[in-house]
Amino acid sequence: MSTTSTTTAATAPPPAGDGAGRRAWLGRAARGRGGPGPARGTLAGAVDAAHRLPDRAATDLLRAAHDACTGGPHVAGIAGAVAFAGLAVCFLRVHRRSRRG
Repeated sequence: MSTTSTTTAATAPPPAGDGAGRRAWLGRAARGRGGPGPARGTLAGAVDAAHRLPDRAATDLLRAAHDACTGGPHVAGIAGAVAFAGLAVCFLRVHRRSRRG
């Protein structure tokens, strides 16, 4: 029977590439000994988990955490801009029809 401790998984070099194996490794490494995963909840948790990782893995984890934290507001901003533009077009159409009639 072979068992791998979380500490060993966190200190072993990550698999090459950006595929599912690397993401799974980062997830296991980020969980560390803190239970379900301190890096999953907050940016501060990811920074704390990154302190226990090798340099490259820490960089990858922090980049992923940064992208996750900034991606949501960017998507919300773009969706809001599209909705605002759509409402502006609707308003202009209704306003033109009411002036003619």
